[in-house]
Amino acid sequence: MSNDYRAVEDVPIDVLARRLETLSGSIVRRETHELTLRVPAELDRDADIVLSEVALRIHDLRAAFGVLRGMVGENDNDLDDVDSDTVKAFIRSAEKLFDGQPQ
Repeated sequence: MSNDYRAVEDVPIDVLARRLETLSGSIVRRETHELTLRVPAELDRDADIVLSEVALRIHDLRAAFGVLRGMVGENDNDLDDVDSDTVKAFIRSAEKLFDGQPQ
């Protein structure tokens, strides 16, 4: 873990995901040393920051999906009519979200 990131939004999703796995294992094993907070904060390590950022990104992804779903309709049959531009736009949006740049 490090102080390599200036903002929590800059931490890549794969770094956050690995940290979640570590935190989960620590909680199961009742190891509290992984739950300590650092000063200055380590944006890719401190449990409160990591958990909060992952929650925000999940909310952002859900919102992005809701927009896409609204574009194509609520019925699964509507998905057959999706054009490639719509799919490309969603993929670009998701890529930005998961590269640490929430919409």
